[in-house]
Amino acid sequence: MRIKIFFILMGSLLFILSYNFNLGQNKSQLSQQQSLDEYRVEPLLQTMEALTGETTEIFGSNTFWELSSTIELPFDFTYLNQSYNQVKVSSNGFLTFDVSISSSYSTNNLGAVNPKNALAPLWDYLKVSSTGKVHYQIVGEAPNRNFIVEFYHVVWGPFSSPLVDFQIVLIENSNDIEFHYGTMAEAGFGSNGASIGIKNAEGDFINALDGSRDVSQNEIMEAPKTNFRFTYSPPPPKDIGVSDIQVASYGFVANSDTLQITVENYGSQEQSNFIVAYQIEGEEAVREYFSSSLSPGSKATMTFSTRWELQQSGLFFVQAWTELDEDANSLNDSLLVDDAAMIAFLGEIMFNSEIKIPYNKLERFDIEPRQRTDDVRVNWE
Repeated sequence: MRIKIFFILMGSLLFILSYNFNLGQNKSQLSQQQSLDEYRVEPLLQTMEALTGETTEIFGSNTFWELSSTIELPFDFTYLNQSYNQVKVSSNGFLTFDVSISSSYSTNNLGAVNPKNALAPLWDYLKVSSTGKVHYQIVGEAPNRNFIVEFYHVVWGPFSSPLVDFQIVLIENSNDIEFHYGTMAEAGFGSNGASIGIKNAEGDFINALDGSRDVSQNEIMEAPKTNFRFTYSPPPPKDIGVSDIQVASYGFVANSDTLQITVENYGSQEQSNFIVAYQIEGEEAVREYFSSSLSPGSKATMTFSTRWELQQSGLFFVQAWTELDEDANSLNDSLLVDDAAMIAFLGEIMFNSEIKIPYNKLERFDIEPRQRTDDVRVNWE
C-alpha cells in the first residue's frame, strides 16, 4: 500500500500538511470475534430437493426443545477463518459450530452472543410433527460433497400447524453455505416470529432476507420466498500494506525528523521480517525491516531510525509502502490522491487553525481521490 502526504520546507522549518487517511475496517476479518465481511448473501433461484435414500436421523417425530449430540462432519469446513469438523443441530432451526453449548435456544435473536457461530435458516420455536424428522445426508463425492441437514415436516409454532420443510447445506471446498426452502407457510399461531441468517461469536450477524447487519429482524412471520447462498470470500494468505503515515504534529517543525508508518496485515497468515519503505520526492527511498510479528487483522506502528533531511524549501511529497514477497493482492498496493486537490487547499490550510479536509470540499473543486481497489474506503475528515 502506498500513501502520499506532503509538506513545505520554509528555511529551516517544516510545515506539515498531513492528510489523515482512515482506510476503514479491513474486509478481511480474520477471527470469530471479527466481522462477517467475508460473506455475501444472494438469492438462489432453484427449488429445494428433498433428501431421499439413506439418511441419518437427528430428531424423530414429536421432538421439541432438543439439541443434538455432536455430529462429525465428513470434511473440514471453514467458517469465519476457523476450520471445523463438528457441529450441533437445534430442533429450533439452527446449526452451530460451537459444540460446547447445551441449550436448544428456543428464543431467537441473531444479535445475541449465544448460540455462537450459528447458521439459522428458520430460528424460532419449532416442533417436529408426528410425520416429520430432522436428518442429514452427505451428497456427492470428495472433494465436492455437500453436508445437508433437512428439517422435514416441522411445525412453525407451538401447535400442530403449519408444517414447513427447509435445509442447511455446507459445501465442501468453497465453504459456501446455502439455505433451501421447500413447503413453507406463514408462522403459526403462538409464534413470535423467526430469525433467518448467520452469526458469529460476538452477536454480529447477516440477515439473509436483506443482507443487513445493523438491525436484527427477529420477528419474521412470512415464509422466505427464495433460497439463499452465503458465498465465502476468504482473504489471501499474504497481503500487507500501509494504512497510515504519522509525522510531527501540525505546525512548524525542524527539517530533520522521524517518520512513523502504520502497517496492517490484511492476509490470513502472520507476517514478519518484511520491508517498510518511504521516499520523499526527489530523494532516495529509505527501506527498513519490520522485524516484529504482525498477526492477521492487526496493525503496528513502525518508527524509522533513518531521519529525513531536506536541503531546500519547496513543496514535497512522501510515499510509504511495504514490500512482501508473494503479496497476493496487488489491487490494494497503491493509494493515490490527486496532487491538484492538495495544492488547491494549500492557502486555506495554512491560515486555518483547525486543519481538517472535509470530503465535500474536494467535490467543490470537482476533484475525486483516486484509488485502485474497491476493498478500501478513504474517509476524509
